[in-house]
Amino acid sequence: MVVLMGTWSFLSSFSFKLWRYSWSRVSVPWVLVWLLIFAALPTLWRFLKRFLPHETGPKKTDYISDSFFGVHWTWSYGWRDEPSDIAPFCPMCSTRLVYMMDPFDGPTVLHCETCSRNIRKMKGKPHFIQGTIARQIERRLNSGEWKQVVETDAISVK
Repeated sequence: MVVLMGTWSFLSSFSFKLWRYSWSRVSVPWVLVWLLIFAALPTLWRFLKRFLPHETGPKKTDYISDSFFGVHWTWSYGWRDEPSDIAPFCPMCSTRLVYMMDPFDGPTVLHCETCSRNIRKMKGKPHFIQGTIARQIERRLNSGEWKQVVETDAISVK
């Protein structure tokens, strides 16, 4: 009970001092101070969110590789947890595939330089293909299929 009283005393004293300070004169405009405070809030929230209880098991950001259209793809997640840096890899030797484009708008070939094989022909330029894969990733994330892929990858790593 004494600890709670001490905590209450500290919090009330701190909040009173903070209130008094927030209305005191400062050498910069208050608008600038409040803008800095509001700009810092998202970063503070992301930091504090780490300490909140969260569910156990795989997270969506653990889903960083899968196979689509007979090609193994890997990616990372950006600031807003959207897939970025999507890259194709050879299913035989795990070498990053090269995009070989037809100059006359034919299909783009995913080519393995190590195996000297054309792995897959796909419609569109590389950014369009990566957009197609991003939509497949989004579909798996929305449907919950990603959990099976992450659990299977975790078992195969052990």
